[in-house]
Amino acid sequence: MLLPISFSIDDLDERLIARAKVSLPTVDDLEVQVQDQRIIICDRGPICLEGPDQFILCRVFNAVELPEPIDWTAAEISFQDGMLEITAPKLSGGDFVAAA
Repeated sequence: MLLPISFSIDDLDERLIARAKVSLPTVDDLEVQVQDQRIIICDRGPICLEGPDQFILCRVFNAVELPEPIDWTAAEISFQDGMLEITAPKLSGGDFVAAA
């Protein structure tokens, strides 16, 4: 079973800020990949949730396309109280070609 991830993106003048509500207890349980125009969020292994008379193995995964290319080498990532925040500068057309 995949656990849901709510995701929002704020487009500021020169930066994109992506926020995701992730149902994981610590940052050690989380893997984040930031690419030119995509963010991938997944867990590092199955999560075991206890249900009535059973255990349910769950996974966390979400891939989100960004509205503009970003400088993934300058991305800042924070995780607190289940909220993942990724902030990265946008790339202009010339910068994007140079980074490819």
